[in-house]
Amino acid sequence: MNKKIILFLLLLPFFEITVKAQSYDNIHIEKSFKYLEDSCKNFISFACSVNGMPSENTFRYMDLIISERSDLIEKLLYSDNPSNQFLSVIILEFLEKKRKITINDIVKKQISGIKQSEKIISVCRGCTYHNQLSLKELLTTKNIIRSDAVIFCKRTLKMKKRYNSGKQTVNSNSHL
Repeated sequence: MNKKIILFLLLLPFFEITVKAQSYDNIHIEKSFKYLEDSCKNFISFACSVNGMPSENTFRYMDLIISERSDLIEKLLYSDNPSNQFLSVIILEFLEKKRKITINDIVKKQISGIKQSEKIISVCRGCTYHNQLSLKELLTTKNIIRSDAVIFCKRTLKMKKRYNSGKQTVNSNSHL
């Protein structure tokens, strides 16, 4: 009996660390969602500025993809922010195509409405491409931003696989 108690006491700190890490991850994901929900930044970029960094919104969506929170991505379809609507449509359709999720009829109707929207989004691709495009243009025609968004989804899922297999550590805190 004493050996069990000693073993339990020796292992207790490790359980505490695991719980704290899980709590931090949940808190971090909720913060990313709240940022997106409250954001009025109507701007999308996957490689902007001198260093080719994605926009803050794009980083936050990466958190939601890696944490498998398609439920939160779905909620952002109903955002007033067109950039959230664009990224949510692209990501949800990508995940459905990869058979990671199933999109229900209510969400499909919302996506269909977004695809017809004339709401404008500012987009950037490095120093050579700046534009303002409607959701309809971005979601229904071939364009470089749509292509970049799909590539972003593919890369994020690959990163998630490496992260989950323990081969790579993702420092999602770097963009807070």
